[in-house]
Amino acid sequence: MIKPGLLRFILASLVVVFHVARVVFVGTLAVYCFFILSGYWISLMYDSKYKKLDSPVQDFYMSRIYRLFPVYFLFAILAAVLVIFFDPTAAHTISHFSVVEKAHFWFSNLTLLGYNLLPFQPIAPAWSLDIELQFYILFPVMLVLLNNKASRISALVFFGLVTFVVEMFFNKSFLHETVAVYLVYFVIGICLHKDAVTFRRKTEVICTGLFFLVLAVHYVVPSLFSAVRDSFSVYHLRFSETACLLLIPMLANSVRVKSDKLDRNLGDISYVLYLSHWIWFIPFNYYTQELSSLQRLPYMVVYLALTFTMAYVFYTYYDRPIEERRRRLAELSKGRPAAA
Repeated sequence: MIKPGLLRFILASLVVVFHVARVVFVGTLAVYCFFILSGYWISLMYDSKYKKLDSPVQDFYMSRIYRLFPVYFLFAILAAVLVIFFDPTAAHTISHFSVVEKAHFWFSNLTLLGYNLLPFQPIAPAWSLDIELQFYILFPVMLVLLNNKASRISALVFFGLVTFVVEMFFNKSFLHETVAVYLVYFVIGICLHKDAVTFRRKTEVICTGLFFLVLAVHYVVPSLFSAVRDSFSVYHLRFSETACLLLIPMLANSVRVKSDKLDRNLGDISYVLYLSHWIWFIPFNYYTQELSSLQRLPYMVVYLALTFTMAYVFYTYYDRPIEERRRRLAELSKGRPAAA
């Protein structure tokens, strides 16, 4: 079974390759898997750490802010600089925003809330951070509502229906760009933790095998490949939403595998990799957007080498010191037990 940190690193790497290799179409699906894992890890951390504290919700929010924003702000600034050099039309686009649109743009770039609704996103992968943050806001309430197995099963059905209804009937509304569509995936993760869900090895192998069979069919059948490789198509979205469900047994079993130091580092670096790759994608896209797939290949090799190398540098000298400080603060908070 795959260790949890390695799994997150693989998922982040799939997103990276998805943006530069036109034959890879599982980047969006990888993000859905991240949402499931987030539901698991956040609920596990809350139960094992935060709820024992005197101010559990406050400490939970502060910890999440400390985890998300320092890395995000660094790459938001770098993206802004690169966009100025490589996408001069962006400034022109922003200058023609209405007052309300400009307020939305700056508010979302500073807080991440509403980022997925922006017509222009300086860091495209940050749309998922908006969804993640909305989930964090709702999380304490969800824990109260999902306090028993029956309520969790009901929530899975309810939020599954919400996703279906929004996708089918409100896919042009703002609801489609909010956490409403994705809550079912977070709830799946919460259930994996709360109900200690594991799968037999045989079940995991069968489901994972079916997933790769589905992938193979999409590569072999030209019409399916054409439909799924278009990341803006409805089919691509439907494929990502449903195919990721076949990976639930693998995800559920992976989080039960004991992690070592290297694996934890791989898990931590995945967040830096996920955001930082877009910094290098901006110039990569500028120089290669008119090239054929074959002509793009040497640029892609350089891009991938630079992306993974610099992700390691940013993680080692920027993110890891911040994360170590965040964890020390969390340990200090653990010394403040809940009032009797």
